Amino acid sequence: MRRHHLTACLLLALSLGSQSLQAQFSQSSQEARLGFGQTHCNFLFTADSSIRKVTPNCDCTSYRIENNKLHVTVDAREFNRDTNRYLDIKMQDGRKCRLMLYFRIAQPLLLSSRSLTWKRGASPSPQSITLYIPKGSPIKALKEAGLNGKEFDYQTKTLKKNREYQITITPLSTAKKALNRLVIKTESIDPRYSQHIIYLQIK
Repeated sequence: MRRHHLTACLLLALSLGSQSLQAQFSQSSQEARLGFGQTHCNFLFTADSSIRKVTPNCDCTSYRIENNKLHVTVDAREFNRDTNRYLDIKMQDGRKCRLMLYFRIAQPLLLSSRSLTWKRGASPSPQSITLYIPKGSPIKALKEAGLNGKEFDYQTKTLKKNREYQITITPLSTAKKALNRLVIKTESIDPRYSQHIIYLQIK
């Protein structure tokens, strides 16, 4: 029993010791919801002591240290879907931690699927994808669609003008493996919204 008691005390001490080496912030993560056209996000983190060093995992992240406060700005112009970033922190007393940034991106074009798959040797039956432009979207209409391969054919149908579309894709043959991309181009000049890709695969 005495041995078990000593083991339990040792494990508790190690646990408390490891916790003391972890830097403490009022929040270890924050989430931002980006609306259409929003290009930058600002965050403020507060620690229990002075911050020494910050290492972001992305060039899109800039920061300013103010004693125990960390001001973070993220350039989100390249974000076109939900994503995350992080910053590794080192405190003046040597403790470390990682801060997480989560981004929820408003989608200007809703697709029922971003990929379609056929089994090799199966019937080359058509499959359809529905595209919907939500209200308030910076995309006002689809411009055109184009394939970057020769293994498929497609037809586009307007279900509701400037709002809802249906694209039906049919493989010419399923005898061989294939991977094509169907590129959907919009009238938007914003590079985040100007095109969307649907992957077509026979495997």
